[in-house]
Amino acid sequence: MRSLAVTLLAATVAVALPSVRELREAIPAGEGRVVSIMHRYGRVDVAGGETDSFRVDAVARVDGTDRRHVDRFVQDIELSLAAWSETVFVSVLYPDLPEPSAELSYEVDLDLSVPRSAALVAVNSFGDVKVVGLDGGCRVENRFGNVGLDACRDCDVTSRYGDVHATATTGLLKVNNSYGSVFLDEASELVQVDNSYGNVKGTNLDGEVYMGNVFGNVITRGGRGQLVIANRFGDVDAWVEDTGLTELDVQAQLGQVHLNVARLVPFRIGGRTIEGIIRTGLPVRVCEEGSKRWISGQSGRGGPSIQFTGAWADFIIGPDSEVLFGSESVPGVRPDSAGDRR
Repeated sequence: MRSLAVTLLAATVAVALPSVRELREAIPAGEGRVVSIMHRYGRVDVAGGETDSFRVDAVARVDGTDRRHVDRFVQDIELSLAAWSETVFVSVLYPDLPEPSAELSYEVDLDLSVPRSAALVAVNSFGDVKVVGLDGGCRVENRFGNVGLDACRDCDVTSRYGDVHATATTGLLKVNNSYGSVFLDEASELVQVDNSYGNVKGTNLDGEVYMGNVFGNVITRGGRGQLVIANRFGDVDAWVEDTGLTELDVQAQLGQVHLNVARLVPFRIGGRTIEGIIRTGLPVRVCEEGSKRWISGQSGRGGPSIQFTGAWADFIIGPDSEVLFGSESVPGVRPDSAGDRR
């Protein structure tokens, strides 16, 4: 009886497994320089390298309550790789396009290998998109899922309901994201981020950088070049640690800003806030008149120029902000010693 129960359990598990099919297509690289992908359900990974072809490896998975329908559906999925003019079109062809449900669900994961010099246009609905090592530029649109960029040049990302991770990007990087967070590391030259309902974190940024955020926190460390932070309904934690950071401009509304100025770094500072407080451990001038407060001063010669404006925003200014509240002070947590803003 026990062996029969095990056999029935094994059969049940086997029936529950999705039906899987692998597909592959390739064409010579000379037939195009732009890769275009319009995808619905599944992951998309694109890797640029020293290759003389465009190659796609796909894995289709179909699951559902009707096993015969599932097997027939997965066998009818096709992968198309076609070149026209300078564009290589990557398409997944389905026998029909039902909305995924408990009766039938399906997804196709795509792995692309393309020349490093190729450009990419990728539009995806449900699934993560990852792009590595492309110098020809990329435009990525994703609705539900994360977007990852690594060692790419000139990228434009529009994302909803997912995070964006960009590492070692060069050229122009534009990110328009909502309902997720943005993480930047070693992005250089031109960076523009517009985010809402999530956090933005940038480390080791270099160039002209704009970071705009609504309903979330912004954290930056190790910046160089020119950095502009515009944040509403959230906190900011910005570090001035390198004289290579020539300009820091912070605009804040309804939040708390920590400006952490490392010791021994020369600087010039000027800023004002309305209906907020300014607290600092630096040897600079702080003035107050009614609901307005402003600060001005400098330390040493040269160094970063720090400017800020605020409305209903508090500014806590280093060095390293621990002078005021201790090393455990973090964005979003107001120490009791900060007092009331009004």
